[in-house]
Amino acid sequence: MTISRKSDHSIQLEDIPPFLFHVLKSLASGPRPQNPDVHSRLFPSPGSEERLNEDWFAFVQPDLEDIFAAAREIVAEDIRQMGDSEENAQLSIPPNHFDAWLNALNQDRLSVAAENHFSEADLTEDVSPDVSDPRSLLLFRISFFGFLQECLVRSMEEGD
Repeated sequence: MTISRKSDHSIQLEDIPPFLFHVLKSLASGPRPQNPDVHSRLFPSPGSEERLNEDWFAFVQPDLEDIFAAAREIVAEDIRQMGDSEENAQLSIPPNHFDAWLNALNQDRLSVAAENHFSEADLTEDVSPDVSDPRSLLLFRISFFGFLQECLVRSMEEGD
């Protein structure tokens, strides 16, 4: 797979291998906030004061949910444009979608880590994907999405 920055400042992923094609496609489904571990990771309580928490969940969380959903929809649309064929798969991320991608990638990484109870040690280990080990594949997914976040941030910095 090659990743490049185009003259319009978009990020282009080309020659995406089938394995990574499916990893990227999985991002379109979004996190599962109905899982209590995922929900508490995506929407943590701001403190121990009851009134503060009530206000947070009544006034802030709904806006966060809307922001998260809007980011996931933008990313899902970009992913749909990859098509369904693994052959010669490519993905273009326009600069005005970078923030949505950073948001959705982060949501996914936090969700997968929370849902699978990965520790800090798990998340910092060097991961080689082992297709026979679901845990290994999930850790690779977190790592790969972190790499994509880094590519987006670097491109944003270069664009300034």
